[in-house]
Amino acid sequence: MEQFTAGIARVDITPQRPLIMDGFYSREGPSLGTHDALGLTALVFTCGHDRAVIMAGDVLGFPPDLARRIRTELAARFQLPAETVLLAASHTHSGPALGNLLFLDADADYLDWLVQRAAAVVGEALERREPVRLLVGRAQSDVGVNRRLVDADTGLVLMEDNPAGVVDREITSLRLVNGEGTTVGGVVNVGCHPTAILHDGRHFSRDYPGFFLDELERAYPGSLFLFLSGAHANVRPAGSGSRSGVGFAEEIGRQLFEDFRQTRWQEVTGPPSLRVACELLSVEFQELPPDAVLAQLEAACEQALARDPAWGEDLWNKCSLTWVRWVREMHRKDERPGPLEVELQVITLAGSVTMVGLPFELFAQTSLGLKASCGRETQLFVCGYTGGIVGYLPPAEDQLQGGYEAEEAFKVYGCAAPFELGTEALVRHKAEALILKSLRSED
Repeated sequence: MEQFTAGIARVDITPQRPLIMDGFYSREGPSLGTHDALGLTALVFTCGHDRAVIMAGDVLGFPPDLARRIRTELAARFQLPAETVLLAASHTHSGPALGNLLFLDADADYLDWLVQRAAAVVGEALERREPVRLLVGRAQSDVGVNRRLVDADTGLVLMEDNPAGVVDREITSLRLVNGEGTTVGGVVNVGCHPTAILHDGRHFSRDYPGFFLDELERAYPGSLFLFLSGAHANVRPAGSGSRSGVGFAEEIGRQLFEDFRQTRWQEVTGPPSLRVACELLSVEFQELPPDAVLAQLEAACEQALARDPAWGEDLWNKCSLTWVRWVREMHRKDERPGPLEVELQVITLAGSVTMVGLPFELFAQTSLGLKASCGRETQLFVCGYTGGIVGYLPPAEDQLQGGYEAEEAFKVYGCAAPFELGTEALVRHKAEALILKSLRSED
C-alpha cells in the first residue's frame, strides 16, 4: 500500500543590503535594515511515484516572469513539472520589491539569488522526506475585518473598517506527524491582509504571519509550518485604521495563535493518494475608457505637474500619469487590451485535503463560495497570491461599487483596464470544476 512521505525545509531570503520595498507607494526610500528574517519554506509531498511541492515565501507576490524562472529551475534540477509546484506568497508588504508593481523595481541580482535559494530549499526538503500521517482541523479567528466601507452620503467605497462586511474567519490547518508521533510541520491558511506594518515601516519583516508561525513552531518544537495567504483582498487586521508597526504585528500573530489553539484535529483516514490538476484560463479586460475622459485626466495630471514638479515624484501620481498616457496611446493605435492567460492549480491529498492556488488578490466571497461548493467533508485551502500574481479579482458586486480594489489597483499591476465584469465568477466556477475533478479522480 502506498504511503505519504513529506519533507520540509526553510532558507533565509532576507536581502543583505538596502533595497526598494514592496507594497506601498507612499514609503519614502529603500529599506533601513531587518527586523525579522524573511524565509522561503518548501514542503515536498510524495505518494508512490507522484510528487508535489508547496513553496511559501515572505514576499508580496511572485511576478509571472519570476514564477516561470523558479519553476524552470526546479524542473531542470529535480524533474518537477511546473504544474506540480504551487508557489505561494505570504503577501507581506515589508519585503523586497520583486517587480509586481509599477515603479517599485526589483533588484536583478536579488532575483537571481532568490531563484537559486528556491532550488536549494526544494533540494533540502526532498532529502528530508519521511513517512507521515495527515491531521486536519479548523478554527475561527476575529483578527480580520472587512476594509470596504460604503459612505452613506456619497456612495463612495472607503478603505475603512466595515464590521458588517464579508470575512472568511476560518483558520484552515494541516499537520504532519511522523512515525514517532512528532509533529514535523504543516500548513496554515488565513484570510487577513498582512498589513499590520504600514508604509512607515522600512525594515524587512514577515508582518503578522511570521509572528504567528513563531508561536506555532514553538508549540511544536522542531517543526516548520507554511503560511498560505487566503482570500483577503477586502480584509485587513482589525484596528489597523488607527495602529501599525511591528508591535501591532506581533499582537495579531499572538492572537491568531491563541485562536489556532482551539483547532479540533482529525486524522485523515482515506487511502494515501496525491493528485495534481492544473488549467490555463484566458481572462478578458474591460473596454478602455473613452479617449475624451482620458484627455481630461491627462490634462489634470499635467496641470498638477506644472504647478509643482514634485507632484511627479510621488509614485502614485507617476503611476496615474504613466497609465493615462499609455492608454491614450492605445486609443491612437486602435489597440485593445488582449486576454490574459492565468493558471489555476489544485493539489489533492487522500481524496479529502485540497489546496487550490489562484494567482489573484482574492476577495473573501471567493473563498466562502468555493468552500460552500465543496462541502465540509473536504478540507479546502483557498490560496491567493500563487504562481504569477496578476492583480485584484473583485466579485461583480464589489466591482460595480468601485473603490481602490476595483478602480485603481489594476493600474499599479500594469494593466490597461480592470478585468471584465463577471471574471471572478468565471474563475471561481472553473476552480470549483477543477477541485471536483481532482476529488473524483481519487474515487
